[in-house]
Amino acid sequence: MSVEKGRLIARGRTAEVYEWGEGRVLKLLFDWCPPEWARQEAERAAVVTAAGLPAPPCHGTVDVDGRKGIVFERIEGQSMLTLIGRRPWRAFAEARRMAALHADIHAHSGEGLPPLKRYLERSLKKVDGLEDPTRERLLSLLESLPDGEALCHFDFHPGQISLSAAGPVILDWMGAFQGNAMADVARTLLLMKIGGVTPASRLEMAAVGAVRAGLSRAYLKRYLALNGNADQEEIWRWMVIIAAARLTEGIEGEEEPLRAFIDASLGSGEP
Repeated sequence: MSVEKGRLIARGRTAEVYEWGEGRVLKLLFDWCPPEWARQEAERAAVVTAAGLPAPPCHGTVDVDGRKGIVFERIEGQSMLTLIGRRPWRAFAEARRMAALHADIHAHSGEGLPPLKRYLERSLKKVDGLEDPTRERLLSLLESLPDGEALCHFDFHPGQISLSAAGPVILDWMGAFQGNAMADVARTLLLMKIGGVTPASRLEMAAVGAVRAGLSRAYLKRYLALNGNADQEEIWRWMVIIAAARLTEGIEGEEEPLRAFIDASLGSGEP
């Protein structure tokens, strides 16, 4: 492709985002990322677009400077994370809006996406530093939980929601799965409770930190009100499994709080 990457817009843990011609952006994966990630993200984006959800249309994959990239339509707007960071008094209203978006995602089928439960099983089996009885207890708990068929974003948090003039747009479907909606809610709550701070959001998260607990409570309360099938006790059971699986992601600064959360959850029976 003859288009040259333009100005750097953002940098995250796995990729940089550049301007890419008129009305498009390039998500350029770092060279340590497995090459198949670009193809997988493009395939998952196609499933999401076909479902009619508010997500940036994908325009295929490219190779740039020896790195794999995915081209998306450019969405103009600040993230919900940035808005909350600048206007903390908006946190609870945005948490309720976030819950409504998440409930809408879960109303769609995840057919065509990888099964979430199998991903979690593989992660639990390979995570380092878990004693065998703990690992077996987590695997047994996972097996007892229902698979589900919902579309799950599995990295849903305020930094993934762009507030455009046309309305909220949900970004970064790289980790989308078919699975249990309660597992996806549990992942979101865990990210808001423990999730690390990326370079692109450090200032915003400093402001968000003061309202993080309230943000989580407002989000969960609204989600439970919107989804009559939601089971809060089931969410807690998913949460400890997802915390253990997240240890395989190697997020700097998260290992200690994740392990503490796992120990406390297995000891008390509830996070």
